[in-house]
Amino acid sequence: GFSWIFRITAKCRTTKKKNKTAAAQVLPASEALQEVSSPLSAARCLGAAAVAAASASAAAAAMAVAASAAADAAEEAALLAEPELIAAVVSLYHDELRPYSRIIRKRLAERAEAQGCRPIEVDAGRLRSACEACQHLVIEMDDGGEWSVLLADHPPQFVDVYNTDDTYPEELWTAATAYFSGLEHGCDAALPGGRYTSARA
Repeated sequence: GFSWIFRITAKCRTTKKKNKTAAAQVLPASEALQEVSSPLSAARCLGAAAVAAASASAAAAAMAVAASAAADAAEEAALLAEPELIAAVVSLYHDELRPYSRIIRKRLAERAEAQGCRPIEVDAGRLRSACEACQHLVIEMDDGGEWSVLLADHPPQFVDVYNTDDTYPEELWTAATAYFSGLEHGCDAALPGGRYTSARA
């Protein structure tokens, strides 16, 4: 009469064994899943860190560019101040060179370099605006769209670089011929640029 009790007990034991076996199989699978997810999480963290570092680097580069542009703007504003403009034009008067806009830009850069500043290329449009705003300077239009800046209260006396009249003595040309003939081929035998740059050299 107790056979049914033994059958139920045996069945319960079998069920417990199956559950333990299933649990034992699930546990390694869960651990394996954690092992897989950990590298993925680490990779995601590294990727996020790389993106953050790249963003910081790009921001730093943008700030450096902005700072450089601000420094250039400040230097240009200093060069375009009225006293500096007049001084540059007066220096060209002393050299008997007509103050064309392109030559004024070069002279401003030269003066900045002589004062220990970094020479910069002054914008032609802003140079003209600054000259127009100065009551001591007068802008005069020339052929080909070129323009020059004259002193309002000083008569112009410039060397005409296009004048074909030879006013120099023959001895000068003889000495020049001997000098240029004695130059060897190389950097010393070539002029550095146009008339203005060559005259300075």
